Amino acid sequence: MYILACLLWSALAIKFAIIRPMMVTYFSELEIELPTLTLWMLHPMSTVLFFATAAAVLLAGLIANSPADRQRVGRIAVLLAIIATSATAIGIWLPLLNVIKALS
Repeated sequence: MYILACLLWSALAIKFAIIRPMMVTYFSELEIELPTLTLWMLHPMSTVLFFATAAAVLLAGLIANSPADRQRVGRIAVLLAIIATSATAIGIWLPLLNVIKALS
């Protein structure tokens, strides 16, 4: 579970680092009022937060003394990844879908 969590957080951080700049330019061109969660997700430091979390998961697993501790770290990290993915879906993709519906 720990290795899955490390891979998952690494993929999330890379995905977010690629998607965030594209969404920033897209939303800034439209000049619309965005929800608070969307503004937070589009802030440059949110990418740093994703990479810091990925590094913390890796470090926590390396520091863990037993395999049971490492597995517990993995379970918590996977749960946090699910929450982060949900927040990304709500914060970025729902406003994007609303804009697409309004434009069509």
